[in-house]
Amino acid sequence: MRADVDRAGEIVRLAAEFDWTWSLEDQDLFYASAGWTVTERWPSGTDIVTDLEVNQAAGRSFCLEGRLRYIEYRATDTLDADDLESSELTKRWFVQLSQRITSVLGLKPEPLLGMAVEFRWDHPRVVVFTCHRENYVYITLVNPQHQEEEEYYDANIVTWNSGNS
Repeated sequence: MRADVDRAGEIVRLAAEFDWTWSLEDQDLFYASAGWTVTERWPSGTDIVTDLEVNQAAGRSFCLEGRLRYIEYRATDTLDADDLESSELTKRWFVQLSQRITSVLGLKPEPLLGMAVEFRWDHPRVVVFTCHRENYVYITLVNPQHQEEEEYYDANIVTWNSGNS
């Protein structure tokens, strides 16, 4: 059972240094610089195989209206039910990955409360999330403009909905 903490951190460093335009072309440029392979292309994104040493070295991107919105990838093994019952591994992996990303970016994470345990780092070029699921941990690299739009929508949805009643 593994977490590829070092490589996951290197990918975050690469994302923070990448000259993003968040165009669709950025996907291929970023994947090439990361050593990743596209396995499937969809109108709404891509499926990828990463070079992380985990049992499901997979990821995906999401695109909308000709813009790259985010890329997410698994940074740990995916544990089966038998492993989960006796293991605190995913919690330890989440902490290790979060510490590594904090070190790489030089920024303090913002803890998020919701259905999953998440941390967030706001870098000028990329917003980074780590998410702890029950049986694995993944990282999401988000277009900062997309993140702003999502937050604006989230902040105003109550107002918009109450005006329609």
